[in-house]
Amino acid sequence: MMNNSGLTSFKLSLVFSILFHVSLFLIFKTQIEHRQYDIYMPIQMRVFEREPVKEPAKKKLVKKEKEKVNIKKTPRKEKVTKKTPEPEPEPQKKPQQTTGIIEIPNFPYPWYLNSLRKKIGNNWDMPVQPEDMVGKKAVIYFRIKRGGEVSGIRIETRSGISELDISGLRAVKESMPFIPLPSEFKEEYLIVHFYFKIK
Repeated sequence: MMNNSGLTSFKLSLVFSILFHVSLFLIFKTQIEHRQYDIYMPIQMRVFEREPVKEPAKKKLVKKEKEKVNIKKTPRKEKVTKKTPEPEPEPQKKPQQTTGIIEIPNFPYPWYLNSLRKKIGNNWDMPVQPEDMVGKKAVIYFRIKRGGEVSGIRIETRSGISELDISGLRAVKESMPFIPLPSEFKEEYLIVHFYFKIK
């Protein structure tokens, strides 16, 4: 059997041996870790750590100040469509009465015929509703004696409207007698064809 001193020295040697091997193990481990870090860290850094991308320097744009021009906006003239005025209906012309003497041959005294026309025309009253008589004409026949007396008065040409015929005949009768015939006129009487017309 071993004595106590031998046992103690054995224990101590065992402890030192353990400590030595542990320290060797730790040293070896640390070296391995350092080598792994040296080998793998750059790769890991390249893979996982991205370098910040530098943004390209923005060019400073020189903004030119736009000249503010005060432009007066002229208001647009609205196109006014001129309405063509509708033609006004022509006022209906009132029927007019006219009188005259059919030409008398061998009687060169117009002043006498004008006096007849004026006197008879002033005594002629236009019939009622003359619109129905437009274009109609009645002719009255009579003879004027040398002293201005009238004879043989009658309706020579009828107009087709009795009112017009009668009004003409009445106008001649109301105008009698007429002024005497010109002294230069040598005939016994003057034949007159006097017409009344609505136009």
